[in-house]
Amino acid sequence: MRTKDAYRSFRLYVMGANGRGVRRLTSGRFDQRPAWSPNGRWIAYESRRGINVLHPDGSGRRRIQGTAGAAWPSWAPAGKRLAFADDGWIWTANRDGSRRRQLTRGSDPDWSPDGLSIAYVLPNGGVATIPASGGANGSLGKGLQPDWSPDGKRIAFARLAATGKFSVWVMNADGSNRQLVKRGARSPAWRPVASP
Repeated sequence: MRTKDAYRSFRLYVMGANGRGVRRLTSGRFDQRPAWSPNGRWIAYESRRGINVLHPDGSGRRRIQGTAGAAWPSWAPAGKRLAFADDGWIWTANRDGSRRRQLTRGSDPDWSPDGLSIAYVLPNGGVATIPASGGANGSLGKGLQPDWSPDGKRIAFARLAATGKFSVWVMNADGSNRQLVKRGARSPAWRPVASP
């Protein structure tokens, strides 16, 4: 995501890991929160009109049906379904918008690497998990912006202090062993597991 006009618009770009070959993918006014599919063939992103998907070369762009106003796309490990937040609820749907399912109230979903759970933010600001198939949630404590580790054993998350400053933490997937990683930071993301 990149802005060139003092945050009045956002567009998606891709580039090589070495910083070369920068290429713009989208031209919408507020295209943001990109999420790569597990196989690297698709990028889902949030736009003013809903969740869209496209290929990394910019081709194949299409809007996911029934996602007008939706945000925070997150891919299931198999790459066939997405979780997203819409109107205060966590939903899942196929990549084309079919088989849409309402799970629970919340925002900022992140699908676990094994595909069985979704971490998300409760309406009161706490991090929780819920089975991807639906069911009872498990509250893990205060936090926001959850992000599963590639092995599914830990969750990174941000916290916002009363002073208005963010910090990044990690915890076990059951909410235990919380550890501060960095003050003055937010939007945590794990490095993918390197291929052998």
